[in-house]
Amino acid sequence: LYAQGIRDIIVVPAFLFTGIHLRQDIPLLINQLMDKLDGLKIRMASCIGVCDELVELACQKIAAAEGKFPKFDRGEALLFGVGVGSSVADANGDIAKLNQLISERAGFAYSLLGFTSRMAKPSVAESVRILSCLPHKVVVVLPILLFNGAYLETALSILENICRESGKTLIVCEPFQSDALILTAMERRMDEVLG
Repeated sequence: LYAQGIRDIIVVPAFLFTGIHLRQDIPLLINQLMDKLDGLKIRMASCIGVCDELVELACQKIAAAEGKFPKFDRGEALLFGVGVGSSVADANGDIAKLNQLISERAGFAYSLLGFTSRMAKPSVAESVRILSCLPHKVVVVLPILLFNGAYLETALSILENICRESGKTLIVCEPFQSDALILTAMERRMDEVLG
């Protein structure tokens, strides 16, 4: 871009939440580039974060996953959010806030959250211990992630075992993935920088 004469760049990170990469790694790279390339101005938008677009997308993912199972009352079901987790407490708090907003909007009786990273609490394994004691027969798992991966596979393995042992029905949603609502949220972040 610089070689093509562009001197003003806006970086829009495809991250759901702020973590160490957005707080330290990427700003360091941006500053190094601006120091190295004369007249270059790089501004960075914030992460996608807690927003209406993610709540709406989550509700769509939940409805799509539920459609493959016999009808049940969400007012008697449990939403189990799975997030990676971060060493940045604000990011973990945002994941918890988003999980609660989704649970309330979708009308679930109760919600739990488990993190797959050792940097955040409660872990999926810790939350599953609570889940095993609860009366809810249907558990809807919502990956609060952009894509599938090893973190999610490990979490699902733990959840599948506990649901099988306790006779609960496990409904697994797809991660957010690339979606028009994600792109809309990212565009809003870019507009905030331009504004």
